[in-house]
Amino acid sequence: MHRHRLPGDNPRAPLTGTKLPPIMGVQSVGDGHGPSQATAQVPGSGMIRIDGYGHTMYLSGNTCVIDHVNRYFLDEKVVSTTCKP
Repeated sequence: MHRHRLPGDNPRAPLTGTKLPPIMGVQSVGDGHGPSQATAQVPGSGMIRIDGYGHTMYLSGNTCVIDHVNRYFLDEKVVSTTCKP
């Protein structure tokens, strides 16, 4: 199936710019590689990998994800770790 691009599309591309702050990605086993590709492009970034399947781990109550994401936003603490689903 051919997908036609619309003017509002936002295709993936390398991150550009200088002095980007570290970002924190969250990615489960079944997700694509978007979060890990983005964090790999920004020095000092971290990745929370979910050892299982699912989305919206923060909103669904995964305490491991919630704790790390809260520390990122409140204390600017960046980690790379694995959480259980």
